[in-house]
Amino acid sequence: MNNETISIIKNIALNLSDLHEDSSVPLPDWDTLTLHSGLPGLALLYGELQRIFPDEGWDEIGNKYLTRIVKGIEQQGGVPLSMFSGAAGIGLAAVCLSEDFKYYRNFIGGINQIIANQLHIYTDQDISNGVRMQEYDVIEGLSGILNYLLLFQSDQSLRPVLESGLCFLVNLAVSDISVRGVCVPGWYVPSEYQFSELESQYYKNGNFNTSMSHGISGPLALLSQAYMQGVIVPNHKKAICRIMEFLKGCQISDEKRVFWKGQISFEEYKMRCLNEDNIVRRDAWCYGSPGICYAMALGAKVLEDNEMLHTIQGVFTDTMHDMKGIFSPTFCHGYAGLYALVQAMQELTGQEYQEEKIILKKIILSYYNKNKRYGFDNIEVEGTQLKEIQSTGLLTGAAGTCLALLSGEGGLDGMLWRKAFLL
Repeated sequence: MNNETISIIKNIALNLSDLHEDSSVPLPDWDTLTLHSGLPGLALLYGELQRIFPDEGWDEIGNKYLTRIVKGIEQQGGVPLSMFSGAAGIGLAAVCLSEDFKYYRNFIGGINQIIANQLHIYTDQDISNGVRMQEYDVIEGLSGILNYLLLFQSDQSLRPVLESGLCFLVNLAVSDISVRGVCVPGWYVPSEYQFSELESQYYKNGNFNTSMSHGISGPLALLSQAYMQGVIVPNHKKAICRIMEFLKGCQISDEKRVFWKGQISFEEYKMRCLNEDNIVRRDAWCYGSPGICYAMALGAKVLEDNEMLHTIQGVFTDTMHDMKGIFSPTFCHGYAGLYALVQAMQELTGQEYQEEKIILKKIILSYYNKNKRYGFDNIEVEGTQLKEIQSTGLLTGAAGTCLALLSGEGGLDGMLWRKAFLL
């Protein structure tokens, strides 16, 4: 382990340990129940520190925040099911603090029961006219929830629930629906289901999202991982193959390399011809080639398609040497997510990415400022300017950045926090 890197992570963790006691610090996203930006993300960080450094008392801090989470659920009267806004993320935080289920069994069991009782909200959806991304994606949908449930695949009370969710995603992938007389994949997102009014106006006939965070790459990664773990439902491999074929057909090239548009319009799909409209280049975990490549590498492994795996590895490597639109140290759409992805790709494929890991780690650490409370700020585009934003969060804050750095120091075995990102 690199002592300097570990020292930075521990200093940030200590600064994050008593924020609730310091009312002078502005905490716009503090004390929420979301893995995205609140307490569960911090619990993941302390759980990971406890796993790697078991004699330093990090579990005590984690337990303090888990207690706050429990009180928050009671006051709120419940939570949604999703990974980044609800029960699955809270459950994952408790699991990571549990020291291999030594602690918090009753709490984890209660969270699992909430998911088991309510998953039908997702699986009973009528998808004959298209689907909301939030119903299947990693952030709010089934892909994130089911990846959490994979931790409990041997639990006979949860296995049918897990399989029902997988069957929904498989059906989404293998079924076609008719849109304006055109046969399209079931993960078609109609105009009225877009995230914003602006997108609804731009995609008046709907679209298809390719990304890892909100698009079809998330279900591809989830279905592939479930298959590799032996949790298999009817038409499982057919669904993986269908998504893989779609993503292969959605590639676009510049003068240097292959990449993917985040959204494919209905017209582009109908004409089987991609255009250069609405291309936003961001090579991140959430959108762009890195996350998509990882999902497709998982799919190629399941399909035993070595030629496709080799091709995807090439695209991934080219992307790491020509990163577009990355300017923040954080996880979701920053360098920390790429650092974690490079390690995950190496673990999955056996290909070494030593040079890429060294470069990415150096870049992340260059953003560190010891005079900032959280050490690393998130950086976002605001108008034509870049703006630094303080955040404790997992997706776009210090917790996620520290966890990614820890993954390069403590080894990947046992790092359950990565399940939040399907890694």
